[in-house]
Amino acid sequence: ATEDPQKNWNDAIAQAQQGVFLNPRSALANIVVGRIFDLAGNVDQAIAAYRKALEVDPGNGTARVALINNQARKGDNEGALVEAQKLVAENPNNAEAQLLVARALIRKGDFVAAAPALEKAAQLAPGVAEAHALLGTAYQYNRRSEEALASYRKAVELAPTNLDYRTTYGLLLGLAGKYD
Repeated sequence: ATEDPQKNWNDAIAQAQQGVFLNPRSALANIVVGRIFDLAGNVDQAIAAYRKALEVDPGNGTARVALINNQARKGDNEGALVEAQKLVAENPNNAEAQLLVARALIRKGDFVAAAPALEKAAQLAPGVAEAHALLGTAYQYNRRSEEALASYRKAVELAPTNLDYRTTYGLLLGLAGKYD
């Protein structure tokens, strides 16, 4: 017999919300509620749950990152950028925080401002292909072609099956006249 995913979701959210009801001062319970809403695509409810988690524990990194990601999903890029910048100010050596700032700046089309955050993210998390790929894109928009090539080469090395990275790297090689 196949299980009804909606019933599973309803059971999960009921249990999670019961956890919040029994312990409203639990950041973790609110985060679980937020994640369940995330899985269902209920961005507004997820944001509300993550905000409740942050009311309980303002320094909770998991809730802050999830809130920022959901603000961006909802189209509140300015709010996501402000929150990401606060997170970076408090945690300058956190690669994920640097990436959150960079993504928000790239969504605004500000590749010049995104480049330093991406450089820091790639330095702090050298094994994260996305950081190198986004840095390559920022470099290309900033007319730093050789650095763009090096960043995309690294991204492709880290994620050789990512077709977007490979395609962009190939295009950049072609633009640079490196046809072999």
